[in-house]
Amino acid sequence: MTATENQTVIGNLTPQTAYTFEINAWTEVGAGPIISSTIQSSVPPVHPVAPTHLAISNIQPFSVVLQFTPGFNGNASIIKWIVEGQLYKLRNAENWSVIYESINHTQEDAITVHNLRPYTEYRLRLIPVNVV
Repeated sequence: MTATENQTVIGNLTPQTAYTFEINAWTEVGAGPIISSTIQSSVPPVHPVAPTHLAISNIQPFSVVLQFTPGFNGNASIIKWIVEGQLYKLRNAENWSVIYESINHTQEDAITVHNLRPYTEYRLRLIPVNVV
């Protein structure tokens, strides 16, 4: 940097990596004291928060559309959605089964759940998954 510059941009940083930057000034007398600063290049991801306002639409014999408001993504992209279900008549049971996984899902507020059984009532829950 020159004496007239007061900022610079450092590119090509690796995500989730700690960096230490050191700087000092130079004059005709020599170098001044080194000042250092350590930063984290991005916020570490955490588990995402479940979506809210779930609603069911477009009910078909073998599929339904779940509409929802996404929760906090945990500082990372959602890589898939897991739909777990219980048969409605067993709704007080503690066991949930994965009935559908949506991978490479691009729509952020709806998911079509396939492979359902006709004339069967389900209790569903939607789980977001990120890199954590």
